[in-house]
This record gives sequence, C-alpha cells and structure tokens, in this order.
Amino acid sequence: MRIQGVMAAGLAAVAVSACGGSDGGGNICQSLSSSNATVTTSTGSCAACEVTTPAAAADGNFQSAARISIGAPSSSVSIRATAQPGVSFPGGQRIGLYWAKPSNAAYGLTLNTYLGGNLQETRALCGVCGGNNPHSARYESADVSEPFDAVEVVLTSSQTNTGQAVYEIHEICDN
Repeated sequence: MRIQGVMAAGLAAVAVSACGGSDGGGNICQSLSSSNATVTTSTGSCAACEVTTPAAAADGNFQSAARISIGAPSSSVSIRATAQPGVSFPGGQRIGLYWAKPSNAAYGLTLNTYLGGNLQETRALCGVCGGNNPHSARYESADVSEPFDAVEVVLTSSQTNTGQAVYEIHEICDN
C-alpha cells in the first residue's frame, strides 16, 4: 500500500511528497545512477560525524544505502550525487531522496541543486523535524525550476540531539 501526501508552504509553494511502500522505491523516483553519477560527501568540522558506503546513495539499488552518522549537536553532513560530465537535467522537475531516519534525532533536511559546481537552488524540506518517530524508507522531494547536474542532501542535527543518529540515504533522485 502506498501513501502519498503533499504539503504546500505559502504561495510560492515547494511541493513535498512522502511515499512509502513495499516496492523498494524503484517506481517512485529515477536514480541519478542512470547518469553514471559520482558521489561526494562532507562532514565539515564534525569529528563525530561519518558517511559510510556513500556510493550506495546513487547506485540504482533502492535496497542499499549510504549511512550518515551524526554524533554531535548542531552538526551538518552532506552527500552529493553528480552526473557524469556533459549530462545535465532540465529545470521544471522534481528532485528527491529515498531515505530512512532514526528515532533518536531531531534534524533539518535540505536539498540543493548544482550546475557545473555552482549552487542553483536550495529547498528546505524540513527546518526542525524528528523526535521519537522513526520511519522506514520513504521518498521526499521538491520541485526545482533551474537546470542542474548534481543533487545534494544536507542533514543538520538539532542542538538537542544526544548520542549517535544514523540516517540511511537509499537513493538520490530526479524525476
């Protein structure tokens, strides 16, 4: 069973949808892996943060996952999938991620697009979300209007987080 929801924020709404189901995400979004994406990560200055198996975030397999561990309050970690040179995507479409979050974390979630290494658009999907409501893998997305060749997921832990929070990024998508 698939559940879909759409929230609009203001008149210049950014559409955000959340879907979940037993299909493993494959028919929900198009993986950037179809463009032979490369994956890069950043933990900034957070010594207690780590990204393991980053390539799994753009491998076309919705069952595998990059794991982002954030072990310090107010820390940000990013993971970016970039299409192979010469490949870009037109504006006017949806970007997103198929992901799972833990129960012990409040977080912010932002999606950025880039073209040739230059920031194109930023979509804040959630300023401060979370708490004790883990979710199994689901799709979250936003509409973009500018062309892009990379999608970056930025997770920011809340000031109130304690302990290690591990997020799973199953796939970074466009569609």
